[in-house]
Amino acid sequence: MKYNLEKIIKCVPNFSIGPDKKIIKIIADSINSIENSYVLDIFTEKSTNRSVITFITSPNNFINSAFNAIKVASENINMENHKGVHPRIGAIDVFPIIPIKNISLTDCIDLSNILAKKISYKLSIPVYLYGYSAKSPERVKLENLRKGEYENLKYRIKNQDLIPDYGKNLYNKKSGASIIGVRDILIAYNVNLISNSKKVAQNIAKKIRESGYIKTDNYGNILYDKHNKPVRKYGKLKYCKAIGWYSNQHKKSQVSFNITNFHKTPLHTLFDLTSIEARKNNIEVSGSEIVGLVSKEALLNSGKFYNKKCNGKTNNETKLIKLAIEKLGLNDLSNFNFKKKIIENFI
Repeated sequence: MKYNLEKIIKCVPNFSIGPDKKIIKIIADSINSIENSYVLDIFTEKSTNRSVITFITSPNNFINSAFNAIKVASENINMENHKGVHPRIGAIDVFPIIPIKNISLTDCIDLSNILAKKISYKLSIPVYLYGYSAKSPERVKLENLRKGEYENLKYRIKNQDLIPDYGKNLYNKKSGASIIGVRDILIAYNVNLISNSKKVAQNIAKKIRESGYIKTDNYGNILYDKHNKPVRKYGKLKYCKAIGWYSNQHKKSQVSFNITNFHKTPLHTLFDLTSIEARKNNIEVSGSEIVGLVSKEALLNSGKFYNKKCNGKTNNETKLIKLAIEKLGLNDLSNFNFKKKIIENFI
C-alpha cells in the first residue's frame, strides 16, 4: 500500500522491549491512531530485548504521533528489569527523525526540539539531542551519549557529566533517558556467523568499522603515542559502525552494522568483507538480515554487483533485487519479503 503524503517524515524509534506482542501492539496502535501516521515495519529481537518500529507521518502530525508512542512506551516499559545485548540508555532509547519528502533538515530539527521539550516536561524523562539536532559537537554521535548505558546513567547525571538538553538533571529509574535527533537515512544490517563466539564477532566488528579500536600490548595494556594519546587502529571501511554479539534467539553470533552511507559502503561490500574476516577465524557466515526498511537502491546496487560478478546481463529490477537477497543471504533467519521491506513501496 502506498501512502501519498505531500510531506513525509520517517521515524525509527528504538524501544527497550523484546518480542512482547501486547506492548508492541499498544505502541503501534498509538501511532496509527493519529491522522496521516502509518506504522510500516516492526522488528523485534529477543537477545537485544529491543524493538524497532518504522513509521511515516506528516510534519503537522509528527508531534502527536511521536509523543503518543513515547508516552505509551514509558508507561509499559520498566528499565529496572531490562537486560539485553544491545547498548541502551532508556525505555525509549533513541528516536531518529529522517526527512524524506518536501521537508528540510532545519524543519525537522525544530520539530525534534519541540518533541524533546514536551517529553521532558510532561513525562519527566531527561532528553538528549544527537545527530543534526545536537547542541554540542560531542553529542553528535549516539555512542557518546550512551556511554556506560542505563546502568551508569544515574552517576553521569549526578556528577553532571551528562546534563540533559531538556528536562531536569534528575534520574528517572523507570524510563532512564531518551535520545532524539535528526539524521540521514541509514541501514541497520546484521551479518550472521556460523559460530557461538561473541568474542569473534566483536573482533570482526572492530576490524571493519570506521572507528576501529584502541591498540593494546600482549597483556591488555593500552598503548600510547608520543603525545600520550591512545594509539588507534582504524577499521577497513568508512561510513559504518559495528558491534558484535551472540544472539540467543538465533543461536549464533552476529556482527551488527549501522551503514551511514550505503553509496560509499554498500551492503555487498560489508557482507563480503565480513565473510573474509570470518574465514580468518576459521568460520563462515550463514547470511544476513536488515533491521527495519531499506532503500530499493541499496538492494539494486548489490544486485548489479553480483550480476556483473556472475557475468549476468539482466537489467530487470525484480531479478536484481532477488539476486541481492540470494547472495546476501537475507532469507537466512526469516523470509525476506522485499515488497514489505523496501521503503519506496510505501511512498
